[in-house]
Amino acid sequence: MKEFLDKYKNYNLPIDIESIVLKVWLSIDYFGFDKINGFISWTTIVINSSLNLAEQRFTLAHELWHYIDWEIWASSGIFACKELKEKKADEFAMNLLCPTKQFKELWEEYQNVPTVAQCLAVPESLIFKKLKHIYW
Repeated sequence: MKEFLDKYKNYNLPIDIESIVLKVWLSIDYFGFDKINGFISWTTIVINSSLNLAEQRFTLAHELWHYIDWEIWASSGIFACKELKEKKADEFAMNLLCPTKQFKELWEEYQNVPTVAQCLAVPESLIFKKLKHIYW
């Protein structure tokens, strides 16, 4: 993840996920959906405009992984099950939007889930997952 952030020079918090997506030559569109958070179609990531900003950011990072994963899959021919792909996309989004070093610093300073979530502009549920990933 560090290499990815280094490549796109993006360590300011909250991570500017929109800028990263645009730097890899993808576009972003927003539409209202009933049952899906987002998807990627060719070179466009489509995000559910009904989601709150934190959920939109997570979905954008999640879909970015699917683009990266497609590049890996297409060049290697390695196939993975849908469940594994979704889990990897969630993990990528968590690590991209909550870099471990910065996350630990914020957690040590505030030790409060809503405050850290607000600093990182991510859903509170992602803070719980990151805490579990690091400390438990």
